[in-house]
Amino acid sequence: FIALVILLAGIVIGTTGIDTMDARFGSLVDEQGLSQQGETISGRIETWQDCLDIITDFPLTGSGLGTFFAIYPAYKTITSETPVRQVHNEYLEMATDGGFIAIALIAVFLLLLLRKNYLLYRQRRDSFVRHLYLGTQTGIIALLLHSITDYQFRQTSAVPLYFFFLLGLQTVAVHSRQSTSGRTCLLTKSTLNSTVRAMVCAGLVALIPLTILFHSGEMIGLASFDQPVSGESDLFNFGQDTDQPTLARWQQQAERAAKYDPLNPIYRTALAYTAQALGQDEQAKQAYTAALKLDPVSANTLQLYGEFLSSQGEGDEAQRFFEASVERDRNARERQLVYAYWLLGQGYVDKGITVAKAMLEHYPDLAESFLGMLSNSPLPPELIPQTMPDRGAPRIVYAGLLEKAGELDAAATAYDLALSFADK
Repeated sequence: FIALVILLAGIVIGTTGIDTMDARFGSLVDEQGLSQQGETISGRIETWQDCLDIITDFPLTGSGLGTFFAIYPAYKTITSETPVRQVHNEYLEMATDGGFIAIALIAVFLLLLLRKNYLLYRQRRDSFVRHLYLGTQTGIIALLLHSITDYQFRQTSAVPLYFFFLLGLQTVAVHSRQSTSGRTCLLTKSTLNSTVRAMVCAGLVALIPLTILFHSGEMIGLASFDQPVSGESDLFNFGQDTDQPTLARWQQQAERAAKYDPLNPIYRTALAYTAQALGQDEQAKQAYTAALKLDPVSANTLQLYGEFLSSQGEGDEAQRFFEASVERDRNARERQLVYAYWLLGQGYVDKGITVAKAMLEHYPDLAESFLGMLSNSPLPPELIPQTMPDRGAPRIVYAGLLEKAGELDAAATAYDLALSFADK
């Protein structure tokens, strides 16, 4: 058996290539055995640590199945702006999505089934049956171990299908025996009466058309809408100078997509955005409200709705939604930039200065963009230095802009002040 395993490993390595495997591990681990992001392999440990906060907030039922990608930005501590779509740990993601109840149900199911199969395996004497059990058990353990560092059960339906195939094959194996005569299946007849069996079968059959209907709606929605719907960052490419007929066409497409895929909030947001651009304020407000009912943690929709409310003169309410959008997406630099600029432009000076300082403290490279935006805002120039944190980099940028503007004395003072923070 050991010789067979070594032979199979040699075949895999020979087929894949040692260079390919080395390159794969080299992309995950640097020379010190650690990745460059957060000093852990691929930043996964930081993500796992963030998941503990989600579990603390939703211990019993989790945040909802399939909601990790939506809720994680509010808990993300890694400074990278790359979206984290999966936990890379099936157990942690199930805990964040389904809570203690989901973990308990899965654990009880697997423990009871595997324990019973093992006890029956101990009773079998047929060589074929025993080897079949060991083979399926090896596959099951391998998949469960791999789930610690990856999300294989969520990547493709083939993996969970194969996992349950192994469970089923193992169950059949321990309930079988080789025999030239007599009964080979040792399974006992089900004690469920015919009515219960009929109801279970009817329920399973009913799921088939419902599943087809649901996914057909998704496909029709995707085919109906021109704009990308894979993620928030690339959702809208309308532009400020999009003509009215094009906006009207996109609005009709969004209405059709929302009709056939009513649970997808992106189409509601698109409908709101186009209605806003066309001056249909009441329809835009209704669509934004509908989108946020479907996805109340969408930072993108929260920010767009805040911008809409601001255009309607509802400044205090708009501030609430802007702030919520930043809280729901901690490491979105541009979102913080827009919020700080909006606060200062709308007269919320104290709050704006606080937000701007915190933003430039974490992202000093945004100083040039932010200061360029402030040049077109109503903020008095003498207040601009107050938006700078006690760091050298953003203050040097500010001094450079003063120098370009010909304000040499002010630039010299700003340079001196920047140098005093050179070590920060």
